[in-house]
Amino acid sequence: HYFNSILGNTKLCAVVKCDAYGHGLEHVASCLCDIVDYFAVNDVSEAQIVSKYRKDVLILLPQDSRNAKIAIQNGFILTLDSFDTLQILSNFPDSVVRVHIKIDSGMSRLGFRLEDLPRLLSLLDDKKIIIEGIFSHFYSENQIFCQEQLNYFEKCSKIVSRKFGNITKHIANTSGVMLSSKYHLDMA
Repeated sequence: HYFNSILGNTKLCAVVKCDAYGHGLEHVASCLCDIVDYFAVNDVSEAQIVSKYRKDVLILLPQDSRNAKIAIQNGFILTLDSFDTLQILSNFPDSVVRVHIKIDSGMSRLGFRLEDLPRLLSLLDDKKIIIEGIFSHFYSENQIFCQEQLNYFEKCSKIVSRKFGNITKHIANTSGVMLSSKYHLDMA
């Protein structure tokens, strides 16, 4: 409730991966389901648990073909983080594939860089992949680093939004929500 009061109209996504950070995934999801707009989890098995409580579930980690199929059949949102993941998701041409594009804004773990976007967007032309959002993740609480990441993310978001229209943009982690409302974007 506190975070919703800070966020105003910005959607709230509860990241409940890894058994809700050890607090018990099902218990936490049942407590938060009327408060949050989305859940974010690591994998399909976690998504299946929290989907009882909230329809919009974002799976953060890349999935193999078997798990991608289960996720697609259940309407979960997958992270499109690499060209390898795109290849896996392209194997389901007759299915609705919901994704959020992951941008590497400096954490250097997963995601596309600015220079990857022209190729990515051209490859998405003939796919039945629905781009619902674009996101990154702050790697520090340092406001200078956060601002640099936000600037980079906004450049990437503009390119993707030009092609796909109004999509959900999110970058703020917990500390980002607390640091400044400029980081809230569409979802935090």
